[in-house]
Amino acid sequence: MTREQLNKIEKLCAEATAGPWGLVMSHRFNVYDVFAQDKEPDGPFRVAKVFVDKDCSFIAMARTAVPQMLARIRELEELLLEKTEQSGA
Repeated sequence: MTREQLNKIEKLCAEATAGPWGLVMSHRFNVYDVFAQDKEPDGPFRVAKVFVDKDCSFIAMARTAVPQMLARIRELEELLLEKTEQSGA
């Protein structure tokens, strides 16, 4: 993955509705709603309506996991650079 791709993903994360996101199933229609659990005055609000439970769980988890993975990638890149500089390569 290129630095440009990582930057694009990071930008998308920054522009998305704040997380964490949670999910609620409507038993009446077997529809899953993904809600932003931020500190809005009106409380949580729906960011997506999903019809496949596994997709809903992934979407809700990804809102928090993707930024965390990006941060870890950046951290590991810095460590690699430090080690490379220390070894004189």
